[in-house]
Amino acid sequence: MTPQDTAPKGWNGMKRRIEKLTKAVDALRTITIQRSGTSDSVSMGQNGITINLREIKTPKAGAVQNAGQIHAFQLVQSGALLYVRKGTINSIVPTISATALADDYLDNALALPGASTTREYWLKATLNASGTVTAVTIETTEPSADSATQSKLMLGSVTTDGSSDIDTFNSNLSGSQSLASCGATHYFGVI
Repeated sequence: MTPQDTAPKGWNGMKRRIEKLTKAVDALRTITIQRSGTSDSVSMGQNGITINLREIKTPKAGAVQNAGQIHAFQLVQSGALLYVRKGTINSIVPTISATALADDYLDNALALPGASTTREYWLKATLNASGTVTAVTIETTEPSADSATQSKLMLGSVTTDGSSDIDTFNSNLSGSQSLASCGATHYFGVI
């Protein structure tokens, strides 16, 4: 038997290839994983299955893969730090300590609390007299009550353990937000 390309061409193709590879592994009982070789990601031959890791993309060093979709305002843990992905409220990019969120989330570190503490992160939107958003900041304490010139939205939270390491974190938003205002009453929605 000569090696044959089993690189998937789409989800249905991938499913068929995985089923075929699984049966082949059961029959051959051999899998080889290598970092160089042909341009095929996966190939199957008489002696087993070869998975070429050189052709499979890997995340940046230190990056943590989060399950699910990547979206604006998502909190991301990488190593001992917590970051936020860039998002907007009515096209305004929030700032952390007067610096606008960057496209690369690794440039958007959030301050962690001390040991055994939970911290909430808030988006604070500043509005002018006509209700237009003029600025958005990320705050580590809950902003004061909504008013005609200010609104707030919880971005997420983090809890640290006794060593000040991240124990758990939570993203509350699933994308950039629109903000509609009528006096001191504000409505947020995902865009």
